[in-house]
Amino acid sequence: MRSEAVAQRIAEAVTLGLLREGEQLPSEVDLAAQLGVSTVTLREGLSQLRQRGLIETRRGRHGGNFVCGRGTLDRTSLQSRLRTTSAAELR
Repeated sequence: MRSEAVAQRIAEAVTLGLLREGEQLPSEVDLAAQLGVSTVTLREGLSQLRQRGLIETRRGRHGGNFVCGRGTLDRTSLQSRLRTTSAAELR
């Protein structure tokens, strides 16, 4: 399912340190465009990340989606993922 792939990509970015704890994610519209999915699919993926405790959603004037934890992947998985990820994907 595409929402699971979205959740996995964002979780990997957190695990790799590309997104740091406390960092605000781009707007849902911008993030959906960056990942090439609809906003509905993105929201489903973000919901999975909230359930796993990797992000939190804050409401209000300074609201948005924020990284609130570090995911965990073993070293071998991280190295494998880095080898297969292009520089454009990392950005």
